[in-house]
Amino acid sequence: MYDVFIDEEKTKGYLGFLVTENTLALQQLLFRRREAQSNYRREIKYVSVNNSSIKVVLPWLNVFFNNEFCRFFFYRKWDGSVAQKRNIIT
Repeated sequence: MYDVFIDEEKTKGYLGFLVTENTLALQQLLFRRREAQSNYRREIKYVSVNNSSIKVVLPWLNVFFNNEFCRFFFYRKWDGSVAQKRNIIT
């Protein structure tokens, strides 16, 4: 079983996909990461990481990319329409 995390970058028109295994170990890591950063309530903009957000971003990237859970990461060009977004996701 897999989880698919999808994010959109509207300025340049991309949809990003992160496919991970859906395991109890990953769920525990995600829970602990959320608890550790529960005071950080802003959305993380990965395309504009700066000195103030890097301390929040790196641990999240480590959860996915420095463990065996990450299976695929890819992106697709997107024209911003809901119809094309639905087609790409499907």
